[in-house]
Amino acid sequence: MIGLQVVCVRSYSELIALSSTAFVAFGVFSLPAGWLADRWSRRNMMAAFYIGSRPARWPAPALAPNLAMLAAAMFALGMFASIYIPSAWRC
Repeated sequence: MIGLQVVCVRSYSELIALSSTAFVAFGVFSLPAGWLADRWSRRNMMAAFYIGSRPARWPAPALAPNLAMLAAAMFALGMFASIYIPSAWRC
């Protein structure tokens, strides 16, 4: 049993579906983030990653009043996390 099950009084399968929003956002936004990093600026994209992921990590998920807001915070976290790999690593 994970701690979030006790706090949210939800089953593990419901919480996995909730966190899937971050995984989907990560996959959907990775290609556009790489394209934008190539055309715009890798440095500016990394700045967007650090500036955007900070509120998406805390306080947004910690202070979410319901599961819909927690899903939105997880989506934002996945969206900003998708910037890192295509922007930070050069091939």
